[in-house]
Amino acid sequence: MRRYLIFGLVGPLIGGFLLLIANTYMAGYWDETSASEVATLFKVFVSTLQYTYMFGILPALMLGAIDDIIYHIKRVPPVIRMLLVGAIAFAGECRVAPSRYPPLRPPFCRAPAERGMSAWS
Repeated sequence: MRRYLIFGLVGPLIGGFLLLIANTYMAGYWDETSASEVATLFKVFVSTLQYTYMFGILPALMLGAIDDIIYHIKRVPPVIRMLLVGAIAFAGECRVAPSRYPPLRPPFCRAPAERGMSAWS
């Protein structure tokens, strides 16, 4: 049960912060960084923290459940378990939002129209 608590509390916090850093970097916000801009970044992070937990708690708990399932397989070492859970998280996220990763999209992340299929097949 501690695993679910750790994933539920730490996962959305780290994920929300990394998403905020990635979005500000991609928007060109970090071209000339000053102390006031960093303070503004942390103000935005604290103000959006409630939404981070609202939308991030369920995926974090689902990944905690996957980690718990893999943990009970005795032959899987911890490093391989962490890599598997990270790969599953990446595959799930790029399946939900494929347009966020255009250069990294493997075939399973592409939209059906990009794979030569219609949207209704």
